[in-house]
Amino acid sequence: MPSRDFYFRKVPQITEIYDLIKGIEPHQDTNNYLQTVAALEEQVNQTGLKSPQVKIKLEEIGHLSTEMIETKPFAGVGKSRSLEKIKNRMPEHIGQKSAKNAFLTFWSREYLSKRSWIQEINFFNQKIRPATATNYYRKIGENGELLDNLRLIDRSFVAIFGLELLGRTFYIKRQNLHLSWLEVILWRWYDLFLLIPFWRWLRILPVMVWLDQAQLISLHLIRRQLH
Repeated sequence: MPSRDFYFRKVPQITEIYDLIKGIEPHQDTNNYLQTVAALEEQVNQTGLKSPQVKIKLEEIGHLSTEMIETKPFAGVGKSRSLEKIKNRMPEHIGQKSAKNAFLTFWSREYLSKRSWIQEINFFNQKIRPATATNYYRKIGENGELLDNLRLIDRSFVAIFGLELLGRTFYIKRQNLHLSWLEVILWRWYDLFLLIPFWRWLRILPVMVWLDQAQLISLHLIRRQLH
């Protein structure tokens, strides 16, 4: 989750899959805001900046900008820093202190008529849109907590690991009848970490042992380098 913004910008295919697992969907308010700006761009291309249709769109976006600053739609998922970036960049670009006034000035026909429309909309798309687009809404599960289907996927892997360990335990027992069942299980004690539904980082231990057994790495050499 902390790296979602990076993947959203660089490898969006990953977030398309991972968002489904985490119950993430576009935030209605910020998504509507960006769609309205996109509609404005299309309208300007069709009728020009001074048309009545464009004037209506500009007033709508100005209202949505004020609403976005006041309602803080980023706060629900801990992305208030993104909103602060937006609130700082626009006043700096316009040369005003108030973020609300800066947005209202930016989305006015008077301002855009004095400046280059292409230059100003490029500024928005490069500096404001990316920070806005990373906002999202995350669904709440029936337990009252944030939806997280990763547990369901993890359980399927735990089941696979469990079946593999069970089959290998029976195989070792048949080859070593003198050993007790507990001794057979402890024969591959490191595989037990694959069945723990918490502290998942401990699963690296059996992976390291497997790699050592396959002679892909040397745990003995690693221990020597650490010391």
